[in-house]
Amino acid sequence: MKKLKLINKVVDESQPNNIKNNLLEMVKELDNDYFESSAESNLNSLLNSCSDMTLVIEVFLNSWLKDQTFFPQFDFKIGTTEEGEIVNISLAVVELN
Repeated sequence: MKKLKLINKVVDESQPNNIKNNLLEMVKELDNDYFESSAESNLNSLLNSCSDMTLVIEVFLNSWLKDQTFFPQFDFKIGTTEEGEIVNISLAVVELN
């Protein structure tokens, strides 16, 4: 059986670690085992190597979701202001039960 799951996080890019914490919360909502094992270390590695938060979000979510066999379809959107400030991250996944 397939189930659609939607997660939306409002973020404040001006607050330190706000995007990171929201990404980790998204992962934890979908897969607690991955969160506990490696999500934070993988995200920290990305943050240390790239200052473009949009790219960090894209690489992190793409790499994690493509590794998950129980999420065969997914999509995410990064909402920004006209100035390019990230204000929300929306994730939709089709989950196999």
